[in-house]
Amino acid sequence: MQMQMPDMPHRILNAILIVASVQMLAIAGGGWVLYQSAQSEMDATVADAVQRLEEKIDANGERIDRNADLIRHNGELIAQLRERTAAVEVRVGGLEEVVRFFHPPESGQRQNP
Repeated sequence: MQMQMPDMPHRILNAILIVASVQMLAIAGGGWVLYQSAQSEMDATVADAVQRLEEKIDANGERIDRNADLIRHNGELIAQLRERTAAVEVRVGGLEEVVRFFHPPESGQRQNP
């Protein structure tokens, strides 16, 4: 008596391999589609963000120019203030010398209250 082998085992193995390969291809294709979708979504988001920033820059351009003029003007005022402060310091130094000349510091003498 001969035992009969199942109907071509290599066909069953081939069928399993084909099914597994198709599943892997489907998963890989789905992943690629998701990646492309995410990439295009990111591109659109970045483009929108850049557009909004450009609009803000354009809207604030005049204000920036105005502020630059004010900053320059304030710089000039600060420079003038420094010059005047230096002149006052020179005058105060001269007055201190005059006061010391006419009212020398008392050395060892104390005034009684």
